[in-house]
Amino acid sequence: MICSEAKIYGSQGQQRTSALSMKIAQADYIHHIKSEYPILLLDDIMSELDINRRMYLSQKIRDKQVLITSTDTDLIESTDNTKLFKIKNGSGGKLMYLRVEENIVVNTKDIIGIFDMDNTTVSRLGRNFLAESQKNGLIINSTDDLPKSFVVVKEKDETKVFISSVSSKVLAKRGL
Repeated sequence: MICSEAKIYGSQGQQRTSALSMKIAQADYIHHIKSEYPILLLDDIMSELDINRRMYLSQKIRDKQVLITSTDTDLIESTDNTKLFKIKNGSGGKLMYLRVEENIVVNTKDIIGIFDMDNTTVSRLGRNFLAESQKNGLIINSTDDLPKSFVVVKEKDETKVFISSVSSKVLAKRGL
């Protein structure tokens, strides 16, 4: 699957795998030209990959310098060369900001709730909430991907509803 086709036809995991394949190929090409590998920066990549893809990625990056961010350390394979750093901001490990979508970051203290799109839209109340929010111009849809969740935020007496392609489970882990 070509990267541009993955965006249209691929699942989230297939899109991530396609992008990762390109990054690893670029790193290998740079190694071929410069005789050294670049540092790979992978932001929360493991949460969207199944176990087989995580194992494959671990094998492909074993001989490279890689920085991986994750909200779940269990997803990162530990080896003799692995150094794990836990970063806390001094408030009991709670994040101050949550990245809802690639271009949307909200303050965690402003979050009212993180909701799964499928589970919420089953109920009439959930559908009505989203319809009223849309009607009142409160919805901010920043993704062309299939929406998996929405985050309700109250900033300075203004309610906003952010639609996200990231699952509510992943967003909740990021925000804890």
